[in-house]
Amino acid sequence: MQVAAGYIHYCPSTMMVLTSDFGVDGFTYEQSLGDYHLSHPNMRISKKGNIYSINESRFADFPESVKEYIGHCQSEEYSGRYIGYLAADFHRNLIEF
Repeated sequence: MQVAAGYIHYCPSTMMVLTSDFGVDGFTYEQSLGDYHLSHPNMRISKKGNIYSINESRFADFPESVKEYIGHCQSEEYSGRYIGYLAADFHRNLIEF
């Protein structure tokens, strides 16, 4: 049985995100204290977003259904964002909502 999960995202401000039965919380590393503090309590992803993250460099090889979905996102003026690292793409989308 899994009790908790999390990840640490190293960027200009290092962040640790943890989940358990109590929800998802984000902790930012405070260098002057040498410790993490709760900076993003009760994090949630919006039911409807406006960002899609996919590497479109091989678009011609995508299945038709994926091409149609990407076309839908573009016609709805979704913002295309792609870092190329799943955890970073997910993290950015998580903290922007």
